[in-house]
Amino acid sequence: MSVPTNLDTFDIKLLEHGVAVIAFNRPKKYNALNPQVYDQWGRALEWAAKSDDVRVLVLTGYGKYFTSGQELTIPDSSELEEGADALYKKRSAYTTKVVEELIRFPKLIIAAIQGNWEMQGVKTPSSQGSGTLRQDATPTCCSTNRNDPRGVSFFALLGPVIGFGVTSTALCDVVYTVPDATFNTPFMQLGFCAEACSSIVFPRCVSLSKHIMGSSRANEMLLMGRKFTAEEMREAGMVARIFPKESFMSEVLKLATNAAKFPPQAMKDTKALIRDREYDLLEQINKREMELLGVRMSSDESAQAIMEFMMAKYDRKEKAQSKL
Repeated sequence: MSVPTNLDTFDIKLLEHGVAVIAFNRPKKYNALNPQVYDQWGRALEWAAKSDDVRVLVLTGYGKYFTSGQELTIPDSSELEEGADALYKKRSAYTTKVVEELIRFPKLIIAAIQGNWEMQGVKTPSSQGSGTLRQDATPTCCSTNRNDPRGVSFFALLGPVIGFGVTSTALCDVVYTVPDATFNTPFMQLGFCAEACSSIVFPRCVSLSKHIMGSSRANEMLLMGRKFTAEEMREAGMVARIFPKESFMSEVLKLATNAAKFPPQAMKDTKALIRDREYDLLEQINKREMELLGVRMSSDESAQAIMEFMMAKYDRKEKAQSKL
C-alpha cells in the first residue's frame, strides 16, 4: 500500500542514511489539528514505521507553532447534518490511531520544536558534509502488523506547543526544542480531559519506564492549564536538550543522522525492551481517555467553555486590529 498522494497537511522528506522528516504543514492555521490532519498523521506514522528506508523519524512543524492543538471552528451545514456523535467518532478513530502508532513506533522518534522553520534546501549533516535530500525516494505505506518490531523516533519541537501537541510529544523517544518554546494544555479551560495517555505518563507512575513530571507539576499542567517554558520542561525530564534557534535543525538532523547509522535491529530491540511492558497499559489508557473525551466534548459544559474561549479570542483579535 503506497502512501497517499494527498497528505497535504504534512511535508514528508526522506534524507540520506534513513532519516525521515515529517513536518506539520498548515502554518497559516498554526498547524491546528482537525480530523483530516489526524488521519494523515496516522498514515504518515504508519508509513515511517513500516518502511525499510526509514531508520530515524524527526517530527516537526512549519511556521510559528509546532501545533496549536485542536482546531476550534463553528460546524458547517454538512457537519451539523452529520451530527456531533458521528463527527466525534470519526475524529476519535483518527486520533486513537495516531496515539497507537506513537505507542508502538519501533524506531527512534525525535520531536523538534522550533519556530519559523522550513525544510526547503535542507541538507542532512554527515561527517563528510555531503548529505543531501533524497528526492528519488517515494514513501510507501504498508498495513500495520502489531507483532512486527518497528523503530525509534525524535520530536524536534517548534514552539509554542498546545494541547495534543504537548501530550503526544511525551510518547516520543527524544524531545529537542529552542529556548523560547512554550508548552500548554488548556483542557480544563475548554471543558475537555487529558488525552494521548498524559493522565498516566505525565504524573509519577512507578509502573511505567517513562514518567515526565511528577504528580504536582503534571496537575499544574493538566488540571490548572499552566504554561510551561522550555527550561521547565527540560528540568521535568520531557525535553532532552535546548538548542539555539540559529543552529537548531542543523543540530537535530546531525544527531538524527548519527543515530541512523547505528545497527537498526539493535535500536529496535533496545526500544522494545524499554517499551514492551507498557504497550497494553498505554493503549488501555488511550481508549479510556478517548471515551471520556467524547463525553466531555458533547457536554453542555464544554460547549459553553468553548464558546467563551472563542469569544475571548475574537475580542483579543479585535482589540489588536484596532491598535493598528
